[in-house]
Amino acid sequence: MTEEVVDRPSPEEIVDDPESRLVDVQFVPGDRDRRVALWRLCAGASCLSRRLAIAVTTDGFRTRDLGRRHPAPRVRPALRRR
Repeated sequence: MTEEVVDRPSPEEIVDDPESRLVDVQFVPGDRDRRVALWRLCAGASCLSRRLAIAVTTDGFRTRDLGRRHPAPRVRPALRRR
């Protein structure tokens, strides 16, 4: 099995890509202009490699700040010594 080689798009490219999907939107109670949106872009035909980006706004998305969302690290349980 060969691995797909995929370019790493910028957060702006992920959020603005018409193929990207909106995963989640959160807002601050009492201030609906403050929002955070998580976007996902599948890379490659098999979608084995997903790219995530976060868009943050304080003005209802008239403007935005973008950042990359990294997957959570895998955590291994600690071994107990007796």
